[in-house]
Amino acid sequence: MSLVRCPNGHVYNAKRYGKICPYCSMKSQEETAATKPVGFEPPVEILMEEVRPVCGWLVCIEGARVGMDYKIFKGKNFVGRGDAMDIQILGDNEINRKNHTKY
Repeated sequence: MSLVRCPNGHVYNAKRYGKICPYCSMKSQEETAATKPVGFEPPVEILMEEVRPVCGWLVCIEGARVGMDYKIFKGKNFVGRGDAMDIQILGDNEINRKNHTKY
């Protein structure tokens, strides 16, 4: 298969459509799958993103959120009702807003 990319970034089969992009009618840049693989260049943001593996779950067994589960990630996990908490448990005023506990 002979894939090419037009200046607007559309990828299409050159054997089927020729040198004119079927999406925007622009001429291709003559890049084939053999010289530059399509789809193998992840955005820089993904490469820089920290991966936090899940190492456990916290499950609510009573109260307003019964049945809800919360992922516990590797490292410290702060629990509370506040927006800044890693594990935010809403609906129970007995839980502190900040740093009720940490896992």
